[in-house]
Amino acid sequence: MERLKILIEGFKQKIAVYFTVFQLKRYIKPYRLTIVILIFVNICAAIAGMVNPLLTQKLIDQVLPNKDWNLFYMIFGAYVGVYVLSLVLGTVISYIKTAITEKMSLAIKIDMQKACSKASYRFFERRRPGEHIFRFSSDVGTIVDIFTNQFPNILIILVQLVLFLVIAFGYSPRITLLYLSIIPFKVLMEILKSNRLRPLQKQQLEIGQDITNFFSEYRMGILTTKIFSREKFEEKRMVDVLAKGIRLVFKTWRTDTLYELVRTFFGGGWEAVVMFFGWSLVIKGELTIGVLVALQLYLGRLAGPINSSIHIIGVLVQGSIAAERIQETLRAEAEEAVPESGPVRPGPQGNIEFKEVCFGYLPGQTVINNVSFVIKPGMTIGITGPSGVGKTTIIHLLLRIYEQNTGIISIGGMDIRRVPVMNLRKYFSIVQQEIFLFNGTVRENILYGNRNAGRDDIVRAAQAAQAHEFVMNLSDGYDTMLGGKNGISLSTGQKQRIALARALVKDSPVLILDEFTSSLDAESESSVFDSIHKLYKDKLIVIVSHKVAHLLDTDWVVVIHKGTIAQNGRPKELIHQDGVFKKLYQLQFKISDLQFEREYKELEKELIV
Repeated sequence: MERLKILIEGFKQKIAVYFTVFQLKRYIKPYRLTIVILIFVNICAAIAGMVNPLLTQKLIDQVLPNKDWNLFYMIFGAYVGVYVLSLVLGTVISYIKTAITEKMSLAIKIDMQKACSKASYRFFERRRPGEHIFRFSSDVGTIVDIFTNQFPNILIILVQLVLFLVIAFGYSPRITLLYLSIIPFKVLMEILKSNRLRPLQKQQLEIGQDITNFFSEYRMGILTTKIFSREKFEEKRMVDVLAKGIRLVFKTWRTDTLYELVRTFFGGGWEAVVMFFGWSLVIKGELTIGVLVALQLYLGRLAGPINSSIHIIGVLVQGSIAAERIQETLRAEAEEAVPESGPVRPGPQGNIEFKEVCFGYLPGQTVINNVSFVIKPGMTIGITGPSGVGKTTIIHLLLRIYEQNTGIISIGGMDIRRVPVMNLRKYFSIVQQEIFLFNGTVRENILYGNRNAGRDDIVRAAQAAQAHEFVMNLSDGYDTMLGGKNGISLSTGQKQRIALARALVKDSPVLILDEFTSSLDAESESSVFDSIHKLYKDKLIVIVSHKVAHLLDTDWVVVIHKGTIAQNGRPKELIHQDGVFKKLYQLQFKISDLQFEREYKELEKELIV
């Protein structure tokens, strides 16, 4: 009994696969009336297509034996009328399908984008860019085709089947029943084929993602490829990815072809048996040649709807794969919500406090361990430490890119987890270590920080970022296009200044600079810091850098080492205290002196290991 239950449950799961696509049926609901019209027009087209075999039968059985020219001209006119009507109906069907397809595709993509906007950063970390591109293109296209093309066809096919069967049975019930007896075999073969192809089709989608991801990564890393002269390596990598796809295509083809050959062989053989039986009836005088030819044409057209209805099994399997992937995006884990009754936004003043904060990217692997410190309004604070110790992670926790495992992060005594994420991030302006500028004008990139900023605000921010002068020397000043087909390229230092201007124009209470001066020379770096302190002296400024030279003029420094706070205090006092900060200072200022080479290596090893 228990084994029977297991078998039944397994069978239910297999059947459920075919109906996964219906989880997205809400996207077709707004177009129900349009779908009805589409089905009606298709039925009209199907009925028009049924006229020709009847006209052919009249030609053979009445026009030819009787030399009836009047009937001949009438039939010829009917042929022309049916042809013109079919063209008109075909155009109407094409327009309606295009309209539904585009609108439905847009609706799904908008919802997917909204889900991506709400999704946590972890959701994107686990997936490569090519995977998202593929879901927005291929998977959405598959689902839209099923709802706008395949499903309406089912009703159309049913109507066609009924009409064809009525006509076919009217001509010869015996021949029609004999013809239909092969259908169970065809359905069985389609089910077996679909079950074998499903894992292969899933692998094909994954390889499609790999190919899309390869070209996306190749474009983003083209400079690195050229610098390291790795063009041949990338060519080989591309060939490997494409070859893997080709091998799977042929594997899928072999499986598909095997089942199709078996089905076609027996199906074609059975049709030959049916026709042999039909001609035997003609020889016996039980059927006319015209009726048999017309019946053969109708049964030939009946094969299309029958095969289409059987093929829907495979379409549902393929659609189920796409539906699963789209649903995964639509149900992406959202950034942690807050109670609706919670505060809307932290106030403009108040301490930022980390209290015994712990965090790890993976269970059991702690990156930040019991970190506690306080930042007061109006301060300029530095966060430093060797590379990879968690400096940027602390900033990501403050912005709730990640949620801490334990501990409390608060602003003005308010736990940031009680504040809606979108409102919390309005409190901060940040310049990241990895600069990204959008395809668009310089003005549009700066306004990305604050769409309501005026021209004076843009210029003020650009001047503070030491960007105004070089921008005005560009061909179109602030209206110069960056990137894209007709845009210009900027140096890394220029991009950093544009990114800084983008952060400054946001004019948030807290400004975070995460290793942002890595591509600026010492003079520009000093000038930028002077401008920021002069024009934005009321801001709380957080400077994240592994270079202690950037932090000597800050009010306070927090030194992170091995995921916890090793030291904190005024930078000029920490230089004279034994500890990580002093060692970092010695590493960076004595590296060029040969007599300190051995000491440098020992210190470096001590800090990194």
